Amino acid sequence: MAQSLCQLLGNRGDLDAILLTRDAAGIAVSRNELVDAALKQGATHVFFVDSDVVLPNQVLQTMLAYDKDVMSVPYPQRRPPYNWVGRPVVVNEDGQYPGLTEMEFVGAGCLLVKREVFETIRHPYFFETYWYPDRSQQEQFLGCMADVFPRLSQGGIIKMLQIPEVQEFLASEFSPVGQFSEDVNFCKKVIRHGFKVLADYEPARQIVHVGKRFNALTPTMELSTAPYQIKGNLDA
Repeated sequence: MAQSLCQLLGNRGDLDAILLTRDAAGIAVSRNELVDAALKQGATHVFFVDSDVVLPNQVLQTMLAYDKDVMSVPYPQRRPPYNWVGRPVVVNEDGQYPGLTEMEFVGAGCLLVKREVFETIRHPYFFETYWYPDRSQQEQFLGCMADVFPRLSQGGIIKMLQIPEVQEFLASEFSPVGQFSEDVNFCKKVIRHGFKVLADYEPARQIVHVGKRFNALTPTMELSTAPYQIKGNLDA
C-alpha cells in the first residue's frame, strides 16, 4: 500500500494533497479522526486508502474527474470466493458493471468523499453496529459511542439518551437496527441524507486487496481475471 500510495501521490499533477494516518483499535474511530483532521486542514475531499489495498497510479485522478459526492472503486474480498466488496443497486447476474454504477454500499478501502457530505451528515460519520447484533437502538447507540468516544463515561452516555435531539438521532440514524460494518453504515447514512454512492468498475481489476492470494513481488490477485459475483453479504 505504501509503495502504491507514493506512486499515486507522485502522479497527482497539480493536486494539493495532505497525507494523514491513524491506527486506532476501532476502524470507525480511525476514520472519524481522519475526517476531522482533514476538514480542519481545509480539504475539499477525503480519500480513504486502507493499509491492505494496492492502488493503480491514476485511480485518484480518475475518481476526481467524475466530480461525484461519494465515489469508490471496488476491490475483491481478501478470501475466496473473492467477490467484489460492495453491492450495486441493480445486481447483474454476470457480475459485470461498465462505467459508473449506483451502489447500496461500498467498501471504504478506496473511497473518495467530498467535504460537503461530511458537513451535511452528523458525527459520527462512521460507526460500527457489526458487533451489536439484535440489540435495541439505545444499546446500539451505547456501543457506538463507547467505540467512537472511548473517554466518555458510561453514565455520561446514558444521560445523553435523555436529550430529545439524541432520541431523534437514534430514530433516524439507527433504524432499522442491523449488523453492519462502519463503511456499510456510512453508505446507508449518506444515502438517507440524499447523496448517491457511485462506483467505477473499470479500474477495479487493477486494485489488489492483500489476502491469501497476493503475490508481494508482482502485486496481482491470482483470480483477478475471473468475473466476480455479487453476493448478498452486507458484512463483507
